[in-house]
Amino acid sequence: EEEEEEEEEDDMEELVEETSASSDGVSPSLTRLVRDGLSSSRFAQQIYTKCEGIPSHVAQLLGCSGAGRSLFAQSERVQCRALVALQSLSSAVPVAAIGDSADLLRLWTMLYTAANQLGISIELREALTGTLRTTATLLKEAEAPCMFVEHLEALCSTSQMPQVSIDCRVNLIATLSVLGSMLVKVAGSAASLSLIGKCFVSSASDSSSVRVVCEALDGVFDVYADGGAEADAVLEQSGMMASLRQLAPALKGKLRQGRRSLGREYPLLQSAHLNLVRFIKYKKKEAT
Repeated sequence: EEEEEEEEEDDMEELVEETSASSDGVSPSLTRLVRDGLSSSRFAQQIYTKCEGIPSHVAQLLGCSGAGRSLFAQSERVQCRALVALQSLSSAVPVAAIGDSADLLRLWTMLYTAANQLGISIELREALTGTLRTTATLLKEAEAPCMFVEHLEALCSTSQMPQVSIDCRVNLIATLSVLGSMLVKVAGSAASLSLIGKCFVSSASDSSSVRVVCEALDGVFDVYADGGAEADAVLEQSGMMASLRQLAPALKGKLRQGRRSLGREYPLLQSAHLNLVRFIKYKKKEAT
């Protein structure tokens, strides 16, 4: 009996250690079971159907009556939840569990089309652009072919529209950053890299939102810091480096003026300015 009690105590200690090892209090073994179950059940494909939402022509018909508008609003709520669920799922399971390259490219096209629809709520557009950002990361991890070049111009244009919510703009700029980091590895992408880079510089220079400025500068660093000869040529020939050199003192002035008014955003902008100065020095040293 004493041996049995000791074994039970040992088992309990192992369970406590397992649970303690997880920051959220969930046993790692249980987490693995859930992750494996989600991976093997093609759960992501079931979420896809909810992410698509109602076709635009059906949405127009529903808008003709009060009951139809209510139904459309309910459909949007389900769609938003499905999109958030897909974002969460992508961080918990391997890319292969979400889909292969073809699946991810189909998902990308669906999300891109849905995000550009007229008449959808701000919440839904933010959820769509957030999932577009996630899907871009999945495409990169899956080393999928760059089949999204035709969408770059619209993404850049929308990300700079003042009437678009800050969250959407941040999501789109982050998406462009991921796509740009894929394109620097593809020869002959100078035109696309120039388009994305000018979008980053314009957003960082003209936006009144600190979040947009910081995200745009992060995009510059992620894509062009070690992008190779073609990316470096784009930086100089497009005038981006000259604009970034002008932006550095402008941000410094903004920091002086906003020491009190910027509040919690002050350290974000301060870090972005410091990284920009370092980036300019790094590129100058690299060129010599």
